Amino acid sequence: RSETLLHGGFVFIAPQGQRKEELGEPVGRPIEMITREAKRAGMDMEKIAIWTMGIMAEDKDSGSHNPNHSLKASLGRKTNINLGIPITLSELQSIAKQRGMEEGRKINIDEQIFEELAGLLPLSYSNKPKLQEDI
Repeated sequence: RSETLLHGGFVFIAPQGQRKEELGEPVGRPIEMITREAKRAGMDMEKIAIWTMGIMAEDKDSGSHNPNHSLKASLGRKTNINLGIPITLSELQSIAKQRGMEEGRKINIDEQIFEELAGLLPLSYSNKPKLQEDI
């Protein structure tokens, strides 16, 4: 992964790692792990940007979004993709630090990514108030 980043490529990460009934909390810190790996490989941290995307397949019968559809079950269904605003790693770290000061605890970048994702997913799935206005 860090080799891909070093050569200007994209790395796609599903921070939740699996389909669940709700967004939940970050487990394993995949974003933090990849950025540490890239830093060790000599990558300039100012060149790493994160672009969050909320992707939900629509349930054929009800028109609501079902996070548990498998890829095969999602074929032929309407899929909504909500794109966040690309943000540099240093900007993300600043936002997490500021939020941590406000909440009186340390916020890691994976937790902040989940906050960004919550603003891109239906409230019924994220169980968190939206941080961004719908675009």
